[in-house]
Amino acid sequence: MQTDNSKNTLIIYDDRAPVTEQIARYVGQRSYGDIWFRNQSLYDSVVGMLPEWAAHRIIRVTSNTVLGLPYTALPQLSDAETVIVLAASGAPADAAALKAVIERVVLARDNVIDRPREPLFRYFKSVAEFIDTWEAFKTTPLHTLREPIADAKVLASPGPLEDISESANFLDFMAGATTPRGFNRMRAADIIYTKQSEDKAKIRAEHDYYRLLPEEMKHWFVGAFGYEEKNGIAEYKMPRRYMADAAIQWIHSAWSERDFKLFLERILYFLENRPEKKVSSEEVEKVARDLFEHKVRRRQAELMDSPIGASVSRFVSRATGESRLQGVFDKYFRLMERNWPAIKGDNKLVIGHGDPCLSNILYDKSNLLLQLIDPKGALTEAELWTHPLYDYCKLSHSILGDYDLINNKKFTVLLDPSANVELRVFGPQNAVFKQIFRSALKPSISYKALRLGEASLFLSMMPLHVDHADKVAAFLLRAESILSEIESHGGGA
Repeated sequence: MQTDNSKNTLIIYDDRAPVTEQIARYVGQRSYGDIWFRNQSLYDSVVGMLPEWAAHRIIRVTSNTVLGLPYTALPQLSDAETVIVLAASGAPADAAALKAVIERVVLARDNVIDRPREPLFRYFKSVAEFIDTWEAFKTTPLHTLREPIADAKVLASPGPLEDISESANFLDFMAGATTPRGFNRMRAADIIYTKQSEDKAKIRAEHDYYRLLPEEMKHWFVGAFGYEEKNGIAEYKMPRRYMADAAIQWIHSAWSERDFKLFLERILYFLENRPEKKVSSEEVEKVARDLFEHKVRRRQAELMDSPIGASVSRFVSRATGESRLQGVFDKYFRLMERNWPAIKGDNKLVIGHGDPCLSNILYDKSNLLLQLIDPKGALTEAELWTHPLYDYCKLSHSILGDYDLINNKKFTVLLDPSANVELRVFGPQNAVFKQIFRSALKPSISYKALRLGEASLFLSMMPLHVDHADKVAAFLLRAESILSEIESHGGGA
């Protein structure tokens, strides 16, 4: 719906206030609009939730220094009849609700706010009334106004925006910000999380994993209880932890070198002290082959049979005309065999998490508290055991491989003048942090074996992300760069 007033409404996105100290623990020092949320900045996310007409009538204000005279600072006011101010610390939890409120409010004959003090949403029925508040506005971000606003009607509660300057609200809002794959759904409550999926076997295995864990390992994990199946959906419950996952903190550069070292001490302590058992050479060979070879071959077949696989193959092979996709898989299997003794390792297995990437690690750097979520799952005690290297590869995949940056679309795939396709990742690709990680690993872990494991993960993930062709291409190109690094250093262990 487009109203007569809507085309003359100016929307001001007030992004002048930096995040609070509490929120900076998770995302570093930045404005709210620059928080990365579901593959884009929070500002871009808000713009995408607006009515179509409003997306072309929004201006972002990021500094008081640009605010002099109103028509000089905001020349768009000269074409406007009404004004909406959105506080950047107000995050829209429901796109439909925000859109509906904006469509309705531009018809209002009164000024409108979402709450009398520290509002997140304010509608002025005329530009003149907005200009009357200019002296206060140009020095005070909207949501910091503590004096009650009397000359406006208050929206019915709850309003369209959630105040993410409060830590609990921020963590609730960001709970799904690092892009889970489509088969999981999370419901947040104040005390309990409920995880649901149509994949009943997966949910059952995650639930039973915690029950099967040895007592000395359970303190590392957020507990699971209350498994149920209803209406074709399986679910279990977990205690609510008011902590952000490590991926959010990583992609926002929220850690100092000291913070990162303290985080590594804890996650590596977990990995280095997992229960282990001696097994035969044949048994560890079987487990390693399944993880590092057979899984990759299965996923390769899935990808090659998909339309996206064929499309990505054509795109990345533009310069050579050869199948670059097939070539990367061939190179992986060749280098894997050459380095197999280092990959296979000693004749032992450990109880593994199965997926300790940064998004599955909750971490509070203030209290040095680390908790693991979303393990691979197990229905029997035997299924707890896995290859010792695999969890290290998952962690390295995030830190050395930039998986979380790629998964959150902080990358671009470029075509150079020679039609070569290359990947550029942007964000905290901190060489110092990566060297700290390498130095912290036990000498017994082969660097080449570790990175080959990373490459196997990128290759295996491609068919799981076919709804995002750019990610499939990025995963392939990252695997290729890892393999090229290994090959350039001789390729052997």
